[in-house]
Amino acid sequence: MKYIESDNFSPGGGSTGVNNTKITAKVKNTAFAKDIALHYAQSNGTWVERALLWQKNFGNYDIFSRSDNTFVTTQFVIRYSVDGQTFWDNTDGANYHIDEIRPNTVGGTVILNKATARRGLQAGGGFTFTTSWVEGEILVKNLSFNKRVGIRLPANGWASFQDTNASFNSNVAVAEGLSQVEVWQFKTPELNLDESRPDFIFAVFYESIPLIPFLCYTVLSYYRRAVMAGRFEGVSDLEWRLFEDVFPPAPPKRGRGMPHAPFRKVLNTLLYVLITGCRWCDVPHGPQWGSKSATHRWLRRWQLDGTLAAMQARIVGIAEERGLIHWEYGAVDGAFSPWEGWRRGRRPRGEGQRDPDPQPHRGARHALGELRHAGQWG
Repeated sequence: MKYIESDNFSPGGGSTGVNNTKITAKVKNTAFAKDIALHYAQSNGTWVERALLWQKNFGNYDIFSRSDNTFVTTQFVIRYSVDGQTFWDNTDGANYHIDEIRPNTVGGTVILNKATARRGLQAGGGFTFTTSWVEGEILVKNLSFNKRVGIRLPANGWASFQDTNASFNSNVAVAEGLSQVEVWQFKTPELNLDESRPDFIFAVFYESIPLIPFLCYTVLSYYRRAVMAGRFEGVSDLEWRLFEDVFPPAPPKRGRGMPHAPFRKVLNTLLYVLITGCRWCDVPHGPQWGSKSATHRWLRRWQLDGTLAAMQARIVGIAEERGLIHWEYGAVDGAFSPWEGWRRGRRPRGEGQRDPDPQPHRGARHALGELRHAGQWG
């Protein structure tokens, strides 16, 4: 089975109790003559069948469907008869179940809704290359908010593979109740055309992610997009949950003066400085931002009490687990500050000599104090 919706609704205009059942099944084209039917339970407990009608052919598969306003059901299976054999799609004997609250479902957890192979042209270096990619949609049963969906392209006979993540697009609309089926869209990178194969071979995957790794993955992906786009508007409610338990308890309220700045606002401003590289005097003002003085003050405290190290460890640990960090590569950054004594005609200090009037290192007044580079955050 590919998709089903079965519900009873009132469209308005005086019409009530309208039945609505739509089902689509995808079957392997093993023979020309085949019989596909919806085998479902009626309200009185008896089981009956309704034949599905052929709609389209896609290579080795056929699409059968039925749209009917004469019945609804909450329990059903799919029967497939071909060449004297009968096969049942019944989720390993458990049957498919829907209800008036959640009136739709898909076969399994994920199923490919459609995929299209495309070609294009890209120019570079005085040459024009033919590229190819595949894009499409995946129907996903909404079992968990924390999930990763996409397609997997194999190489060397599945000895290796490359994943392309899909992104949530919408919920499949239903006439009544809450839809539990989502539409996710994907598009693979545009690569040089492989003339050795006439088609794409891939698998659809679904991965449920525990909450904390999911939050880390979401935040890391968001910040990477934010930096590339050159904008940052503060962490969302979901992203704040990643860091909230890392911070020390909020200090008690003071009897006088301004109240302590909320840690979330301080974090927003600190991340803004790290991402944009702006001066402290240029930090934005608004309901989601902390003041420059409060942010700088808490930065120094968090550096001393280990809060910054805990934030770094949480993000880096999850990023490494998900393969987002490649430790085999590295980059070195440095800064040189000329010794001011040379300008006053002093000779360089030798071993055992001390400068009675050492000049301050100009880097000590860097925007983030002792955090000389944002790279120290990982």
